[in-house]
Amino acid sequence: MTVRGRAFDQLRALKRSARWTLRLAWSTDRPSVGGLVLLTVVTGLLPAGLAVAVRGLINSVEGVATGATGDVAEIWLWLGVGITLALVRVIASFMEGLANRRLHDQIALRVDTRVLEHAAQLDVSFFERTRYRDMLQRARRGTADNIHRFLRHLLRAAKNLTTSLSLFIVLAAIEPLILPLMLIIAFPYMLFQVRQARRAYNLERSRAVKRRWTAYFSGRLTTSPSVAEVKLLGLAPLLLSRFRHLMEEFFDQDWKLHVKGFRAGLLFGVMSTLAVYAVFVRVVLLAIQGQVTIGDVAIFGGAATGLQKAVDALAISLRSAVADTLFVTDLMSFFDHRPRIVARGEAEWPQRRGELRFEDVTFAYPDTSTPVVDGLSLHVRPGETLALVGENGAGKTTLVKLAARLYEPDEGRILVDGVEIRELPPAEYRREIAFVFQPYGRYEASAGENIAYGDWQRLLRDRSAVEEVVQRAGLDSMVESMPDGLDTKLGRSFGEYDPSAGQWQLIAVARALARDATILILDEPSSSLDARAEYELFSRLHRMSAGRTTLLISHRFSTVAMADRIGVISDGRIVEMGTHDELMELGAVYASLYNLHRRGLV
Repeated sequence: MTVRGRAFDQLRALKRSARWTLRLAWSTDRPSVGGLVLLTVVTGLLPAGLAVAVRGLINSVEGVATGATGDVAEIWLWLGVGITLALVRVIASFMEGLANRRLHDQIALRVDTRVLEHAAQLDVSFFERTRYRDMLQRARRGTADNIHRFLRHLLRAAKNLTTSLSLFIVLAAIEPLILPLMLIIAFPYMLFQVRQARRAYNLERSRAVKRRWTAYFSGRLTTSPSVAEVKLLGLAPLLLSRFRHLMEEFFDQDWKLHVKGFRAGLLFGVMSTLAVYAVFVRVVLLAIQGQVTIGDVAIFGGAATGLQKAVDALAISLRSAVADTLFVTDLMSFFDHRPRIVARGEAEWPQRRGELRFEDVTFAYPDTSTPVVDGLSLHVRPGETLALVGENGAGKTTLVKLAARLYEPDEGRILVDGVEIRELPPAEYRREIAFVFQPYGRYEASAGENIAYGDWQRLLRDRSAVEEVVQRAGLDSMVESMPDGLDTKLGRSFGEYDPSAGQWQLIAVARALARDATILILDEPSSSLDARAEYELFSRLHRMSAGRTTLLISHRFSTVAMADRIGVISDGRIVEMGTHDELMELGAVYASLYNLHRRGLV
């Protein structure tokens, strides 16, 4: 594709983004948008209006001074017009600032909220894929500022276009030669600015991963979970050097781009100045010959300089708008992304007994070809506690996440109480699932809120119910030891009390138990606990989960043995199934793993 073709493609993209942004802004705050459009037109015409008023004033003064006319009233008329236009410019400037401030705040509220709302609807897999994480980062980076800035650049471009056209008309009426000269110089300059905007965007887009690396290095050096280890390992110089290397690379790339822009701007400035003054000389000669008035000469230089500045500002505004167009396109692409996990039917789930069936289920993570779960079939009885064991990477965590419908099987199906879960609304199905995953949540909130989040609509305003959950989970003494009990703010970001890893995990377990759910999923729920605390926890969980279908993943076989049945997973398939005694008698994979565990080798 030619350079000109790419430029026009970018202008078409600008048109699409402008239409989308204007619709968004109009639906967000019509008075501000309408006022800004009106002010754009008015302020765009003001330079030409003032030039005409000055021309009329000078010609009127000259006529009275030379005795060619005695109409002094015309002088006062043009003075009145000039003063009025000057006042309009001052008032419009302040009104424009106020309207922009209001619109920015309204867009910030609307767009930032909409981004988070849309993100909350997307599948878990969206946040695990690198290209989608980059898309989300671009969508979140100054979203409201980008939208508002794009709108301001659009309006500024419209204003500069209005100014340029109106000044063209005024100057062409005096000397038409100005029109072709300025067009020949301005058009290539505008195309260059459009291309420059594309270069800048492509450069920034290519940095998405490196930007995340700089944030990562900064976080390792400044956040509490990692500072201690970084100090002990003496990693600060290494991390700093890598951070500095990336930032210096960004600087060099940006500097080259700025130099290109400087050269083009300088060339346009020189060429347009020479063109303006060449035409100005011609106007002076015409004035000597009496073909134009003194007023024409007086305003031509100022108006031509104003035109030159307006064209330059138009090119810069166009470049800025095109650059922001590309960020707006990212946001549009983010909003266009739809979740795959949706209700595919209108089935009802009346029984809620918790019977689960996996029928020839196969699943591979996006962008990979090897299935993590491969043709797996499994039956979990209602109210049964089923433990899943296997080596790391066997597919245990993926299996329970499929059961929670955080992922969608590529093949096969999963049924709950005889109903395929894809036929149920995801939100309704997930309300019947309580869980503790390996990366359990550590919410910056009070201890009570951390537990109440398990069923926040019911528990956030029912302290006695939260206290009952704490008592059932056996966390009374732990909560009482905190500075303010259930009201203790947890975490270091907003509070002063940071529980140990084991305490955080016990809180996550209590949060799961707070939900009156049909299915309970426990993925390494005691990894941060010592052996005694783990045994007490599982004894308590065994009693509290009575009647619930429980899927348990653990590498500690002392607790796995408490399950009703145990399934052994290898290469994404169930290879053994039975009670602890049955599997030990079988003497195969489970027995081997159990014996290794007892000898402390796993």
